[in-house]
Amino acid sequence: MLENGKIIKSHDVIFDEHIFPKPPVKKDKREDLVQYSDNYDVASIIDHEHVDQMESSSNEDDFRPINDHPGNIPTTKPGWDYKLTSNQAPKHVSADADESNILSSKRRAHAAVQSINSNSKNPALWKEAMLLPDKLLWVEALKTELNNLTLRGVFIETTLPKGSKPVGHSVQFKRKFDSDGKLIKNKIQICAQGFSQNHGVDYNDTFSPTGKFSSLRCLLAVAAHKNLEIHHMDAVAAFLNPALEEEIYMTIPNFLSARSYDKVWQLKKPLYGLKQSSRYWYLELTNFFKSIKLFPSKADPCLFISNDIGWECFVHIHVDDMTIASNKIEKFKSLIVKRFEMEDLGPANFVL
Repeated sequence: MLENGKIIKSHDVIFDEHIFPKPPVKKDKREDLVQYSDNYDVASIIDHEHVDQMESSSNEDDFRPINDHPGNIPTTKPGWDYKLTSNQAPKHVSADADESNILSSKRRAHAAVQSINSNSKNPALWKEAMLLPDKLLWVEALKTELNNLTLRGVFIETTLPKGSKPVGHSVQFKRKFDSDGKLIKNKIQICAQGFSQNHGVDYNDTFSPTGKFSSLRCLLAVAAHKNLEIHHMDAVAAFLNPALEEEIYMTIPNFLSARSYDKVWQLKKPLYGLKQSSRYWYLELTNFFKSIKLFPSKADPCLFISNDIGWECFVHIHVDDMTIASNKIEKFKSLIVKRFEMEDLGPANFVL
């Protein structure tokens, strides 16, 4: 179609594949959106007694270079409050489309700044974390994780038996933000590499149901109809509650200062990453719910309903997240905290 509205049909057409549907818009460079600091000194920031030992015990092969300009410690998600100008907003393939119908301005800003701010990425290795300005937070996160594993009796350090093969390990680094984009905490999670397990040797059944969103919507609708309180709780280190039946050995993270290279961890609890971990947790939680007269719905095994006439209680679980609707919400909380360590998130403002 021509600009005057006329349409011409012709077999002799040459397509310019580099211009569609209109000439590309030249994007402005946006390096000025992120301010980097060249005065960052790693050695002057941290003075923990164990950090040097941890760094010296790291395997040099695990190191890969990261951005030379670490920048400031992120306390909010990048671009959360930044407003884009019209020439900075990401364009849809159709230049005539209204961008507000695709993504909100806040989400477009977040995506734009996220793409140019490498410091928003979580570190992949311990040595990377030790080069960041928030290294103290990562050290504290590691201490917290090791304390959790030790206090819960997740492993014992031992020598690998002859003929046994250990599963590998992985370490996950993550910054957690709240609904407003503010930094809550840095979290480290030591996981097993389940892909190195062998069926029939160190695992058998693995299936574990996951709560349906349709069931969650029904719970919210029933709660609104019956004027029930809706609260949200989170099980702390959920998978580390049940006992592990299989005999499983795992390699030890190489940056731990106490590591002996001829030692492994024998797992006593289903550590995150094992193929059967989720199943163990679901069975443990189901047995507890049945003991307090909460039974799974026939429509969804992750929706538990009270059969007590005087106690209306509905619990929807999604792995370790629980949404509770009840006329006696404190009764449920008092019962579950006696069995599991829980984080009470109070009235549900947002779920999952």
